[in-house]
Amino acid sequence: MYTTLPKKEKTIDFEAIGESTGFDYRGSFTIKCILTMAEKHQMEVEKSRLMADLRNPTIDLLEMAISLSEARARIIQGPAWWKESNYGQDLLDSEVLITLANKCLNEETEWKKSLVKKAEEVAPKND
Repeated sequence: MYTTLPKKEKTIDFEAIGESTGFDYRGSFTIKCILTMAEKHQMEVEKSRLMADLRNPTIDLLEMAISLSEARARIIQGPAWWKESNYGQDLLDSEVLITLANKCLNEETEWKKSLVKKAEEVAPKND
């Protein structure tokens, strides 16, 4: 069954200019388009840890926790600036992290679309 699934990893190109630093964040990332249950669990644990289990987190705190946990769960390999920033944790430009995490999430959506397309291709036609 799993051998017929679309490829779960993908290399994407990324480019953004830091809103605070003006740094040009460029590079290729190898990401996981879809996460296993164990990876999803670990991501949720990380998100909870980053939110410090606050009952009423601010929108900014919630957005940072989601972005960091998503990016860190999905990125397998990234450019030097990603590693040097402690895998996003030490970035000075929050919009860069949010954009990167959203790009990773978009790849999950695309992966799911390709799965539907693949299923439609092999489904018997009723003529």
